[in-house]
Amino acid sequence: KLNHSLVLNLGDITPAEVQVDGHVQGLLVRDGYAFVFHHGGQVLVYDLDTERFVSSYYLPGNKSHCNNASFGTMKYSKKSQFPMAYVSDCTYDGSCYVYDLYTDHAVEVQRIFLTDTPVPVQCGTGWFVDEEAGRLCMHWNGKVWDFPVPPKGRKTVRLTVEGKEPSGLMNNPVVHQGACAWQGYQFFPCGFAGEPTYMTVNEPSTG
Repeated sequence: KLNHSLVLNLGDITPAEVQVDGHVQGLLVRDGYAFVFHHGGQVLVYDLDTERFVSSYYLPGNKSHCNNASFGTMKYSKKSQFPMAYVSDCTYDGSCYVYDLYTDHAVEVQRIFLTDTPVPVQCGTGWFVDEEAGRLCMHWNGKVWDFPVPPKGRKTVRLTVEGKEPSGLMNNPVVHQGACAWQGYQFFPCGFAGEPTYMTVNEPSTG
């Protein structure tokens, strides 16, 4: 059983005039800022230190589920505020959008596709970066694979799991959302309508 406590109610600090579209999905926190991703591509940004709303914008060219968001290992350029952000499509083609993320806008800098998945995706793929290991991880259909993080200069990247052994397995292949890695472990929360809420924790070396 996981214990939790309320840190901040974002609804209390979101201005009434801000139109919020779609359900809350992925979440990124870095340097005192929270980026809340919504189904359909809206991003709401909050300053956690001052507990205030910062901005609302839409991801360019992304109307997907956005149910998994992860910071990567490197910034896109010297002017970048944060490391590149990896956002899962999940529902359409199972791809991963990569953004140069700012507190008031985002620029798409790369798109990663898995060539093995059917389109439309039936059991959504999820992408996340293990920053400590320097690996791009992808879970699909109850299995987890990892790849080297693609170089940032490539606009389109196509990966395959053909002939590649998974680095981990999940006991229950129900749709997992919000996956992340920390201190050698991978965490796969599951929050899906009609299903119990739980979290699968993997140690990649053992599955």
